[in-house]
Amino acid sequence: MSKKHPQMDASHSDKRQRIEAEIADGLDEELELEMDDARLAKLVAAAGLDHPAQLRLEHFMRRQGADKFATYAELYAQTAPGELVQGPIRDPRLRAWWAMARAESFAPAEPSAVTERRATA
Repeated sequence: MSKKHPQMDASHSDKRQRIEAEIADGLDEELELEMDDARLAKLVAAAGLDHPAQLRLEHFMRRQGADKFATYAELYAQTAPGELVQGPIRDPRLRAWWAMARAESFAPAEPSAVTERRATA
């Protein structure tokens, strides 16, 4: 008959506690995801839609002050496929930002370079 080593018992107990904690955490995360799915389903149904893929920027609002709101469509520039490359860029904000973009750097172009680029475009 062999005797158990007390240090091994403590180590085994620690591992078991960590495993049980990980399992409990994983189950908690699964429950949170299910709750998020249920909330999303309610949001989609409340908007009169059948699937989350039908949600558009127009469905979401952002407060712009105490009594002013704007849709995400109003706040964020939208482009048609190929619009940046083929042009023309319809949104004036995006047109200005695109004029400052440079392939060689993430830093915006200097205003004089933007003016020159607009003149040659």
